[in-house]
Amino acid sequence: MATITDLKLRKLEGIPGQTQKIAIGGGLFLWVTVNRGGKTAKTWYLRYYDAEGKRQRSKLGEYPELSLAKAQALAEDAKKTAKDGVRLSQANATRRRVKIEANQIAQEHEENTFIRVAEAWLDKKSLSWVPGHLKRQRERLQGHLYPALGNRSVNALSMTDVDTAILPLVKDGKSETAKRACDLIRNVLEHADLMEMLDNSSIIGKIAKYRRTIPASPVKRHFYQEMSEEQVAALLLALDESKARWTKTTSVASRLAPYVFLRASELCGAEWSEVNLDRAEWLIPAERMKSRREHLVPLSRQALALLEEVRPLSWGGKYVFPSQSKPNEPISTNALIQVLRRLGYKSTREEGESFVTHAFRGLASTTLYQKLKYPGDYIELQLAHVEPNKVKLAYNQINARSYLEERRKMMQDYADYLDKLKAEKKMSSRST
Repeated sequence: MATITDLKLRKLEGIPGQTQKIAIGGGLFLWVTVNRGGKTAKTWYLRYYDAEGKRQRSKLGEYPELSLAKAQALAEDAKKTAKDGVRLSQANATRRRVKIEANQIAQEHEENTFIRVAEAWLDKKSLSWVPGHLKRQRERLQGHLYPALGNRSVNALSMTDVDTAILPLVKDGKSETAKRACDLIRNVLEHADLMEMLDNSSIIGKIAKYRRTIPASPVKRHFYQEMSEEQVAALLLALDESKARWTKTTSVASRLAPYVFLRASELCGAEWSEVNLDRAEWLIPAERMKSRREHLVPLSRQALALLEEVRPLSWGGKYVFPSQSKPNEPISTNALIQVLRRLGYKSTREEGESFVTHAFRGLASTTLYQKLKYPGDYIELQLAHVEPNKVKLAYNQINARSYLEERRKMMQDYADYLDKLKAEKKMSSRST
């Protein structure tokens, strides 16, 4: 008798209306039939004797899902089970149920991939985060973590996987980015643990320990490094003199930034519904603020003039600074960064003159504290900083209009100070 192989079984074709019974040996048969659709079907059957000596027949599975070797092994196990007095139909039913349950568990774990859990976590956070912060966190996940971890089940993640995702950032000298990425992984897994998706939460603590091993970045980034009055004046003058190089909305936003010292996302996303030109006030709703508190900016004469300058381009639209390419969206914060870059200002000291849009806040804070000598309460409130002293916060209730007249004077004094520096620099440049 010719040896039966998987190759021969695979080539078998059924005969309509007939059942071919291929004897494999040891009671194992492969029944070959043709179904109603005209397709050949191959099914494994086992003939055996039960514990009482009665001849029985049991279906084992389909070929080729169950290969020849696996069918032979299963047949031997089935005969041993039958000798122990267990009915094979019962054993097969149990085996199928276990397989189904295992597949369900595997499917659940497969669905709980890092990317799916992370997106669910972001959806939850979107209820409390400002859009700009949400966008940055999603971009960090997409750029640094999804490529390495996205399709991995949260229950299959190991510290080796974490290291694979984080180490390239560390090697590139991006230690702060690496630490933020670690925080994101930990936050996503904490959400998985809270939602009872995570089998073993010990990895969360390990990630916290791993984060502490990340070395400090050799390249330190600064929001603001102290500048002399001449340097400040040179920057302000450069923004004025280069305004024709940028789109009108980007130019005005760049020149307005020093007078309002808002975060870039709060400035770029300005809506006309927030601005009252008659009262010289800009009231930003809580959902657009990082602090999640309503914030009021008293507008200096200089700030009002800049808003009047951009008004013809955007009045009637939603945004104060609409994008030229996408009028229904505001300009991006990157547009302001690019203005500074093209004027020669970089993001790190090592690259030369360093300045970013956010640094206007540091400039304002330093100047108001050290040169104009304004009280800290006025300055911190205008910077939209939350009072860290909970006792003080409880007794001194603060809202968007607190110290309003004092802050209005402060904002005008600061705007006049900047204009004075700029005028002196301009005069000095002409005389030379």
